[in-house]
Amino acid sequence: MRWSTHRRIAVALCRRYDIPDMLADAVVAPDREPELRLVYRRGKVRVVRVPHHAANPKRIFAHLKRARRDFLRGRLSYVEHLGRTLHYLQDSLVSTHAKLWIFRFRSRAKHENLEQEIAQLRIPQEKIKEGEELFHEALKSELTVAALKKVLSEELRAEDNAERALERAVLLSSLLARAVTFPPENLPSQRRLEIERRFAERRKGHFLAIATVALSALALYTTGSAFGSLLALATAYLAHRFDFIYHHLKEEREWWIS
Repeated sequence: MRWSTHRRIAVALCRRYDIPDMLADAVVAPDREPELRLVYRRGKVRVVRVPHHAANPKRIFAHLKRARRDFLRGRLSYVEHLGRTLHYLQDSLVSTHAKLWIFRFRSRAKHENLEQEIAQLRIPQEKIKEGEELFHEALKSELTVAALKKVLSEELRAEDNAERALERAVLLSSLLARAVTFPPENLPSQRRLEIERRFAERRKGHFLAIATVALSALALYTTGSAFGSLLALATAYLAHRFDFIYHHLKEEREWWIS
């Protein structure tokens, strides 16, 4: 999308959710200060820019998660991460392809024309309200972090139509902005207690299992079995790393409570 479109959406979100005006600059930061990544091509390691128009839900969620973390800690840096989240989200909804009969191919001219069309449209304020309402409706039915990830995985579809692309960009941007700026004290007390209870129960069993294996490693080491000790330590690490339920509940608690 054009910078003007990114910024107009950002300004509308700032007004709706009381976000600092600096979001209008943060949302174009990925173009001014692009993120880089290493890729291996033709026998060489190269540094390339992270693509904006290719759907990348993992990168978007990573910035979204950082934005939520910093918001809960009272850090203004949440605006920077929210800006990058929205930029990647919005760009991924604008098609970079043209169609000829049954064939689709990349077309810079088609993409630029589509961005120009979008820039001339008004920001649909009703979609900002709809995005907020979707968030709160989902919250009533116990919205989870996994559900947010699912939304990103399923909804990042590039549009060939300017109006549809803008409407979906505004709606999804509003949904994610509300998810980041939702006050934790507004979480229903019953939901809060349930999150705390489930995490506490899993954490107890998680660390008890790791401690048991770690003690076994220490015992093996004292008896002179260095290999057995290393094997036990590796088992303890894997037990922690692959306890997906623990990590899921931990992520849930960190998102909604602290």
